[in-house]
Amino acid sequence: MVAPVPGRCAWRTFTTSDGLAGLKVSAIVEDQSGTFWFATEFGLTRSNGVAWSTLSAGAELPGSEVTSILEDRAGNLWFGTRSGLARFDGTSWKTFHAPAELTSADVRCLFQDRHGNVWVGTSYGACRYD
Repeated sequence: MVAPVPGRCAWRTFTTSDGLAGLKVSAIVEDQSGTFWFATEFGLTRSNGVAWSTLSAGAELPGSEVTSILEDRAGNLWFGTRSGLARFDGTSWKTFHAPAELTSADVRCLFQDRHGNVWVGTSYGACRYD
């Protein structure tokens, strides 16, 4: 942990001891309900400020190495992994895989444009979900 400097903001470090799935955090999003989502190399960690839980590859996520997070205007959460893409609508999960739906399973970034389209940057080009 970094020691606070008098008269300045204090920093607090969160690690696997606190509940993070891994130490390499590539994205953090606070959703509309106030839940924090952390993308790590060993899964997706969710925290409400008190309790921490982790999701890894399985029914929800196509891969454990989570690279990016986006909350769209409708409140859906999108999670890019090195093995595909997942969308969580607050109740159920949908996964997207290459080559059927993505140019590459290696998702690097997510973006929503002003028209509401979700863009997915991969290691082999970009895809747009209308």
